Amino acid sequence: MESFYCPDYFRTTEPMDLKDFFCKYSQIYKQAFTLVEDFTLKNRDNDLLLEENTSIEKLTCANEPDDLPTEIPNNVVSKTRLAAYPINDFARNLNVVQCKEYFDSKMSYKEMMTTNKRYLKPSVNIVGPSTVNDIQPGDDFILSILVYRPFALEYENKFGTEKMRFAYEIEALSSNSLTEIVDSIKCFSNECLFLEVPDTKVDLNSERFDAKKKYPSQTIFIENVFYNDYRSPHAIDLSQEVIKWAKEKNIGSFVSQSMENVYLKDLKLKLGYPYVYIHQGNCEHIIAFSDAKLLAQPSYSRNFPRISSFSTKYNINCFLCFHMLARWMVVRCERFPHEKVFLCTECCDSYLYLDGKKVTDFKLYPYKNDV
Repeated sequence: MESFYCPDYFRTTEPMDLKDFFCKYSQIYKQAFTLVEDFTLKNRDNDLLLEENTSIEKLTCANEPDDLPTEIPNNVVSKTRLAAYPINDFARNLNVVQCKEYFDSKMSYKEMMTTNKRYLKPSVNIVGPSTVNDIQPGDDFILSILVYRPFALEYENKFGTEKMRFAYEIEALSSNSLTEIVDSIKCFSNECLFLEVPDTKVDLNSERFDAKKKYPSQTIFIENVFYNDYRSPHAIDLSQEVIKWAKEKNIGSFVSQSMENVYLKDLKLKLGYPYVYIHQGNCEHIIAFSDAKLLAQPSYSRNFPRISSFSTKYNINCFLCFHMLARWMVVRCERFPHEKVFLCTECCDSYLYLDGKKVTDFKLYPYKNDV
């Protein structure tokens, strides 16, 4: 693959044996950590003396009042803004307040927070069933995995403006398996099958629309190896046709194996090089291992793998009200100026149905926003 996608274009590293590299680095880290710990113990008395002489109680001025506040009030949520005043019954007589509460009740918290927000790395760890840190500093390392949005290159439009777009970042331990990594990858194509339905009353949670159960096959391509997920009895090898095609075109010799019992520490990969994750038949995501670092703080293994950062979500709102997120796609309806439009449930029922029957001919499909 390097002949087609040169590593120099991506400024990648050479193939790294992560297990061997961090095993040697861990020994150096522990030796240095021991020296620092010994030095800290020897200078603890000096630190206590310095802390006592520079405490905040000594930072006072002459004739300073004794009742000055020394802590930030609880009602201050930032440096410049106080907490919002709660809505009372008198304020609910205003139309603008009634409208706000109506849409807040219809739109879930998750939808509101993923419509026009940009997520950064969270500082709150997932709480495990135990408070015991089972990973000590220097015993394991963390890999950062960048996952991009589904991308399909059309030959007719290969010089178009479509670009790969970052979706989110996953932090995983070297002891995590590839099956745990693919289970952490979230994609809207796994949420629901794109099937025509008669109306919005259909149960989208039924097995008929369970995309992941219907098509459980998935694979990751890393360093000329297709790692396939065979946990489901209905899973197939998605790489067979690709391996056959690559052999006929003299592109390379690829192999296929199960991803079960394959751990990140066993991989030899390039940091920064694009690899591929495929699921739902032809839904392809570019993934890249962007960073690897030794664990420097005690942690709990159940917290990993975890999504550590998000990109901005560009979701589609309802074509009619433009307030609610779209839940349905309407195709070939003479009541709209476009061949396909996206509607929320309320607008779809009120505009296209009368007494539970269609008012005109159209095709209706469920639609899932990337939330």
